[in-house]
Amino acid sequence: MFAQIYKGFGLHRFWNCLAAFDGAAVRVLSVLVAVLLMSVSFIPGDATARSDDEVYPVDATLLRAPAHRFSTPPVNVKRPVRLAIVKYVRPSPNEEIVPASVAALKQYFGEDRVQVAHLSLTELSEAIKRGDVDVFLSSAGFYRRLADEGVKSLVSAVSLSYPDPNHGEGTAIVAAADRSDIESLRDLKGGVLATSTPTAFTGLLVPYGEMMKQGIKVDGFFRETLYLGDDDAMETAPRHLLDGTADVAFLRLCFLEEWLERHPEHQGRFKVINRKDGPGEVCARSTELYPTWTVGTTKVTDPRVSRSVTQALLALKPTGANGIYWGVATDYSSVDKLFRETRTGPYAYLNTWSLKRFIAEYWHWLMLAGVLVAGLTLHSVRVTQLVHKRTAALRQSLAELQVLKEEAQGAAQRIERLERAGVVAQLSVIFAHEMRQPLGAISLYSFGLRRMLGNGSTDTARMTDVIDRLDRQTERANEIVARVRSYAKAEQPTRVLVSLREQVDRAAADLKTTGRYSTALRVIVTDEPVVTADPLEMELVALNLMKNALEASDAAGGAGEVVVTLSEEDERAIITVADDGGGTRETVERLNRGLGSTKAEGLGLGLSIVRGILEAYGGRLAFSARRQGGLVARVTVPVREVSGEPSPLDDDSLATGDNAVRDNRDEKAS
Repeated sequence: MFAQIYKGFGLHRFWNCLAAFDGAAVRVLSVLVAVLLMSVSFIPGDATARSDDEVYPVDATLLRAPAHRFSTPPVNVKRPVRLAIVKYVRPSPNEEIVPASVAALKQYFGEDRVQVAHLSLTELSEAIKRGDVDVFLSSAGFYRRLADEGVKSLVSAVSLSYPDPNHGEGTAIVAAADRSDIESLRDLKGGVLATSTPTAFTGLLVPYGEMMKQGIKVDGFFRETLYLGDDDAMETAPRHLLDGTADVAFLRLCFLEEWLERHPEHQGRFKVINRKDGPGEVCARSTELYPTWTVGTTKVTDPRVSRSVTQALLALKPTGANGIYWGVATDYSSVDKLFRETRTGPYAYLNTWSLKRFIAEYWHWLMLAGVLVAGLTLHSVRVTQLVHKRTAALRQSLAELQVLKEEAQGAAQRIERLERAGVVAQLSVIFAHEMRQPLGAISLYSFGLRRMLGNGSTDTARMTDVIDRLDRQTERANEIVARVRSYAKAEQPTRVLVSLREQVDRAAADLKTTGRYSTALRVIVTDEPVVTADPLEMELVALNLMKNALEASDAAGGAGEVVVTLSEEDERAIITVADDGGGTRETVERLNRGLGSTKAEGLGLGLSIVRGILEAYGGRLAFSARRQGGLVARVTVPVREVSGEPSPLDDDSLATGDNAVRDNRDEKAS
């Protein structure tokens, strides 16, 4: 019924008109036509001629061949199977399988349920994109070109000569045999090329891929290209080579051999450039082999149709002299690689720079960059976290350090106060220790003066001398008190140039004056060193050492003497005090370690005072035992030389003897 309506209403002309429109206009007109056809199907008439399955319009492109008309589909098929066959170069070794395949499909689906149309590559591509084709027969190159359109390969042509469906198609690059100037592909530069169409797979793409493998840039390589067309137009290609209108021709596999069978008079007049055919191959070729003809389905094909087509074609027996039949190709990667290398088909975007090409060209570098960026980001985040963590830890450490510092300062201050308190306590004992000498002398002089007055003595000069001695001891006591007070206040002592001889003589004189010791005291002066120190402190050093030596000698019997030696060596003043008292190695070690006095009633404060004074001036106190018995105390103090200047002993600024005491007294009084 539908075929009659189609013919009676002249809808084929209307569909041809629709083919001239694109886009929205086509969609609107298609809807209107569908509504019209549906309304016509409800016109009263033969009820058996109507079918609820006729719901898909057919594009006019498939109806250009007048021999193919719609027929009423069976109950289990919604619409006829629309088969499109691409126009190929004739004659072809695979040609004989085409009518056999069409007949097999019609037999399988029904004579009127298979619609066949022969389309060019461009027409077939557009029809597939519009969804107007169910099954198509084309080259493997065309099939892979439309991979993004959802097409699917079912079967591929196989022959007895080339039984591998993955390797059954190639190209022969042919030139006239008498062209001695053409022996390789590079010799073709600047020549005239004869081929079928600009989109041909074996006619252009395959040989171009071979040339590019050898580093030949195909753009502009040929001076001119003669596109002879498809179908049987390539029959003239060999004649173009013979008459010189073309220098080279791209012929599909076995085309030259079949042409020479039909034109045996031209045997030997052609040669194949860049031959790659192996032993046993029936046809010469210049390129690699690729999958051959392919039957495929589109995204609109019913899966049941795909299965039925596959079953019907695989059931065909070998056809024709070449034994052509259908097999299953499993590897189209060579075709995809060819498209990629020639930058055509799905890879045409590689001819212009775009985001897609940039990603395709440098995806591995982009991936590496992404990994690096991700790594750097993670590293940065990690480092930032570590920095924050370390900074927090550092701040905490600084805060703790500050607390510890404050605690240390507080502890130091407490220790200083305790030390000062200890020093005051120690100085109290020192005060009592040191004041015994001047107070004893004062008591002695007072007793002598009282006796003189009791006896009625009128010796004014002698009495004046005693009074002067009393005054001197009083001043000395005042100095001791002032020094103790300055120690308690942590005041620095006054440092002046001091003659050690004067301080030693002064201390010796004071000790002799007391009359307490039976041991003789002798002073030997080898040098007269001058040091920078406090006069009273230097006197205390000499006084303590000599007093200890005298007491030790008296304890041993008092028959010997204490010898004090004053010298200078290596810019250091040396005072030695030797006695003949009892001294053992244990005593020497105890004294050198500062473990206190060797006397039963002693506190060891005298030596402690001496050591403290000497250490303040960079000096040192050491003890050693004498061979003949007794001990030797050795004092060393750095010397301050005054070379090239007036002698400090003649200068009033030198603090020596009674002058230093009086100057001190006057300064304090002021």
